[in-house]
Amino acid sequence: MTIRVYQSTDRNECIEIFKSNTPLFFTPDELPDFENWLNGKDKGQLSYKTTQAEHFYVVVQDNKIIGCGGFYIPRDEQRGNMVWGMVDNLLHKKGIGRNLFEYRIQIIKKLYPGYMISLDTTQHSYKFFE
Repeated sequence: MTIRVYQSTDRNECIEIFKSNTPLFFTPDELPDFENWLNGKDKGQLSYKTTQAEHFYVVVQDNKIIGCGGFYIPRDEQRGNMVWGMVDNLLHKKGIGRNLFEYRIQIIKKLYPGYMISLDTTQHSYKFFE
């Protein structure tokens, strides 16, 4: 298993991972928001106008993308906000999400030392982050 920077060729596999987690962890109406995030990554642009930086990664195992997630740095804030973290629903509880989460924490600490780290979650996934 490796974690690397997202590439536009990863888009369809990331969308399939999102769909595998719908409706339990994401609602269908969140898909356009996720696709907009990927649109920004595909164009090399910021997806959110209020950010100064955005980072997105994929987890690859056996040449297949099995997870993805990123973070953004809000403009004028010293905070890394976790966003769109997910693993293929069939591969939950295998440590993949934990590895991706810890990887993103380490990147924030390296690139933005001293920044706080935050995330928003749902009643369905908050236990993962406890």
